[in-house]
Amino acid sequence: MKKIVVTLSFVVVLSLMFIVGACVEEQKEPYHSISDAKGLRIDLEWTTGSNEATSLKETDLDLDVFNSDGEILSSYNTDEFEQVDFANDFEDGVYIVKISVHEISDQSDFTLKVSGALSGRTHRKSGVLLVSQIQQTLPVLEIVKKGRNFTLLGV
Repeated sequence: MKKIVVTLSFVVVLSLMFIVGACVEEQKEPYHSISDAKGLRIDLEWTTGSNEATSLKETDLDLDVFNSDGEILSSYNTDEFEQVDFANDFEDGVYIVKISVHEISDQSDFTLKVSGALSGRTHRKSGVLLVSQIQQTLPVLEIVKKGRNFTLLGV
């Protein structure tokens, strides 16, 4: 009888351990967040419905990142599409990613891709820019940086 009670107790304890283990959900990164020790890479691409070379000739966009004081932190363009490296050593705080529309033939469909520099975790935001927005600077994404964690608002 004592063996049955010990065995039954053992089975109950194992069952409870299994149930508790199954109920504990692995903590995952929220969908709109990226944790990365190096920082973020932000890419802006667009199309006018034509091939890449023609789209680059028909539309001229710039990609900039501003801090809460309105200062540009990191921005450069290439002969192709736009790219910004958002380094992890920037101060914690809120940053706004903006697209400046310098030239546009009719309309351009854009894709903003934000990736962890090391992790590769990627989020995309797409939209349409119109000729009526020429010479405008449009906020498209907010990044809240806290340590190596980046929360993306507006994706």
